[in-house]
Amino acid sequence: MSTYATPIPGAYGYGQTALAAQRAYGNALARLNQRRTSTLQTAGYRADINPETGVAQNLRTDPFNQYGQFQTLNRSQAERAAQARMAGVNRGLGTGGGLAGQLRQQAQFYSGQEDAAFGRGLAETLAGYQDQQQGAAFERDQALYQAELEAARQATADQERMAGPSLNPADYSGLEYPAYGANPLDVVQPSAAVKKAVAVKTAARPVRKPGPTAAAARFIKPAQVYKNVNKLPTTKKKK
Repeated sequence: MSTYATPIPGAYGYGQTALAAQRAYGNALARLNQRRTSTLQTAGYRADINPETGVAQNLRTDPFNQYGQFQTLNRSQAERAAQARMAGVNRGLGTGGGLAGQLRQQAQFYSGQEDAAFGRGLAETLAGYQDQQQGAAFERDQALYQAELEAARQATADQERMAGPSLNPADYSGLEYPAYGANPLDVVQPSAAVKKAVAVKTAARPVRKPGPTAAAARFIKPAQVYKNVNKLPTTKKKK
């Protein structure tokens, strides 16, 4: 399954590119699965290979393959063991322990080396097929990813062409930069329409005489405040 499997409906060229990438990966996987089957048959084994993942399951020896590498190896090892036994008998050592046992142990040691080399070679061959499959999957995902990027770029270009000219975020012409240490808010100037609206609103506003602030009113005597509004009533002394 591809990592980049999100389709873009209506994107020009995306469907063709995605189909070509999937077809290329499918062909590569089919060839690798065929190589896996052929390698196992040559080695004298059989397995159930998943056509979608390439995983070999139920690995077993092929009982009908008499000329596989595994069968040939077992046959040669059996012949070596028989020759070691006959060598002990011909030398009068018998088939028990002692020198006869050493001859058999030596034959078994050679057989173990051959088994290890055979198993290691088969595992490395199968691992090489897996590496090739991962490389094909990576190329498929890269092709799909590039197709999505191109489709997204094309979709963005189509929207901009239909919407008309828009603001270019990379265009800094006409902007005033504040001097070093200055307040950046001082550079911002309102438009002509804003200036005109503020002037009209300011002209229609009635002018009011400023009165004392709340802080200053605490230091003014009540008589002085009352005198500013009305004259204080005076009382005449009786003669």
